Amino acid sequence: MIEITREWLFSEAKSFLSKGESVIMRGCGNSMNPYLRAGTDAVILSPYHPEDLQVGVIVLFFYYGRYLLHRIIGRKGEYFVIQGDGVCKNTETVPARDIIAVVRTVIRPGGKEVSVQSPEARLYWQCWRRLRPFRRYLWLWRKFNI
Repeated sequence: MIEITREWLFSEAKSFLSKGESVIMRGCGNSMNPYLRAGTDAVILSPYHPEDLQVGVIVLFFYYGRYLLHRIIGRKGEYFVIQGDGVCKNTETVPARDIIAVVRTVIRPGGKEVSVQSPEARLYWQCWRRLRPFRRYLWLWRKFNI
């Protein structure tokens, strides 16, 4: 029997990405909820060019020993400010060298592929960004079905 660890999985994904290949992964966790749903949505991770790293883009990055999939929300010099859509306060500040891939496509249940650069996806991001001060209350609403 072979044990497949997260480290091995991400090492293999990075190897494919470095060769210009894209990788499909299913996420776990709720930090990108409601846009990405753990266990049901998958993402297509792709290599990127520096100009692809813009506000609103979802990226896979390495941060304090963990691989995270969050959205770029700003930039401070050579560093990117990143936050999950489902996160109310905390952000990560990471250099470009720690960004591994960008998400170009989400695969919804049933296999429907949705571009994260579509007009609908951009509208979602603009609306969700404006709701940032109120997200904690939306979280309570979801948790207690108010």
